[in-house]
Amino acid sequence: MSDIIVVIALVLVFFFVVVVVVVVVVVVVVVVVVVVVVVVVVVVVVVVVVVVVVVVVVVVVVVVVVVVVVVVVVVVVVVVVVVVVVVVVVVVVVVVVVVVVVVVVVVVVVVVVVVVVVVVVVVVVVVVVVVVVVVVVVVVVVVVVVVVVVVVVVVVVVVVVVVVVVVVVVVVVVVVVVVVVVVVVVVVVVVVVVVVVVVVVVVVVVVVVVVVVVVVVVVVVVVVVVVVVVVLVVVVVVVVLVVLVVVVLVVVLVVVVVLVVLVLVVLVLVVVLVLLVVVLVVLVLVVLVLVVVLVVLVLVVLVLVVVLVLLVVVLLVVVLVVVLLVVLLVVVVVVLLVLLLLLLPNHWENVTELDVSDNGISSLDVSCLTCLTSLVCSNNTITTITLHGATLTALTADNNKLSKLEVRYHPRKLMKLSIARNQLTAVPPWLVSSTEATFVDVSHNHLSSLPAFLTSGHLRRLHTLSAHHNKLSAFSIPQKLSYINNGSASVAAYSNGSSPYRSHNGTKQGPQRSNYGTSSTQHSSQNANLHEEPRLCSLEVLLLHHNKLPSLPANLFTWLNR
Repeated sequence: MSDIIVVIALVLVFFFVVVVVVVVVVVVVVVVVVVVVVVVVVVVVVVVVVVVVVVVVVVVVVVVVVVVVVVVVVVVVVVVVVVVVVVVVVVVVVVVVVVVVVVVVVVVVVVVVVVVVVVVVVVVVVVVVVVVVVVVVVVVVVVVVVVVVVVVVVVVVVVVVVVVVVVVVVVVVVVVVVVVVVVVVVVVVVVVVVVVVVVVVVVVVVVVVVVVVVVVVVVVVVVVVVVVVVVLVVVVVVVVLVVLVVVVLVVVLVVVVVLVVLVLVVLVLVVVLVLLVVVLVVLVLVVLVLVVVLVVLVLVVLVLVVVLVLLVVVLLVVVLVVVLLVVLLVVVVVVLLVLLLLLLPNHWENVTELDVSDNGISSLDVSCLTCLTSLVCSNNTITTITLHGATLTALTADNNKLSKLEVRYHPRKLMKLSIARNQLTAVPPWLVSSTEATFVDVSHNHLSSLPAFLTSGHLRRLHTLSAHHNKLSAFSIPQKLSYINNGSASVAAYSNGSSPYRSHNGTKQGPQRSNYGTSSTQHSSQNANLHEEPRLCSLEVLLLHHNKLPSLPANLFTWLNR
């Protein structure tokens, strides 16, 4: 029968190996196809990207060159126009200034000449008039003097004649008669002469006066005319000078305005040129930056594509290798399991001792080790332990994070239990069935009370109980009472289903026993009524330091000495 089972197992293994080989071949083919497709796609993408980049770079370079040429041409044209305009404006301004200066100089010269001529003419006229007046006055004076002299002479002559006549009359009285006629004649002649002289003098005087008046009038008229002419000339000169000043000011203003406009035009053109140059530089920089960014992006894309391809290839190869290894491992494991199940059915029953201390284990399940007698798992981070307790004699699980301890089948042969330095909040209840235990160490935990079976003598061989460094607030010992249940040594179930210390061999957790823990110091966390006859205490070592005990029971030492 066993040979038939072996043959069937070998046939199944062969079939499984064939299926695995077929799957591996299919996976290899798929991986190869995928790798080829990926490589082809990557090559196509790289070629397309390179072509696009080249086209974009060429277009950008052409655009930049065209823009630069256009801007350079515009700048050159603007510069030429500005130079021509500036030259023309400067020439015009120079010509206008020269013309204005020449005109002003000519006008000033003409005005000066006219003024000089007018002044000379006026001076000459005035001199002539003065000379004429002087001559006339002199002539008149001379005439008057002559007339006066003549009159005087005539008068003198008349006087002389009269005197002579008188003398003659006196002398020649005799001759008067003779000479009367002569005298009368002489007198008449003298009178006539005097009258004539007087008339002549009067006429001469009148003529002289008239001449003087006429001369004076003429002189006055001439002077007035000269003054008017001089005034007119001066007015004309002033007007001409004012006009010249106005013209000069207007020309200066025009020149200033033209120069200002020219300067503004030049400034505007310079600003425009600067803006054009700045725009050109910015455009070129932007284009260069865009080209650089594009090239960098393309390179990054190419690198990413290559990296992705390499990653895909590597992943596919890794997947392939992993699949092959997993398949080989599965085949080996299946073959080994089949061989173990067929040829070595009781292999795990040979393991009796296990030590996994000083590792990083966080959970330990050795419930399959049915012949395990000793388990050491100290210095780990174990939080839960599950084991088979049928043959267990020693359990050491110090310095872990243990909060849950499960056993399958009560460890009735357990003699040593060391679970110090963990996070337990209660003593495992299945310990009540370990009546052969001699050493129990539950120190450095979070215990708030101890179960009654530890202090009642139920564990009749218990030699050492270490419960220091906990949170114990009470330590109860049994009191002598009459038997309940007729002195039976049975023990009720000590734990409910919610306890982290469960047993898996039915509803019974241990033998029933009586409870003598009716002392007032009994802790409220005891969930079951334990009734048992007090026995002799076998404890020799009891460690309770570093707890929260307010006091010790009064009969503790008496009980310890029983």
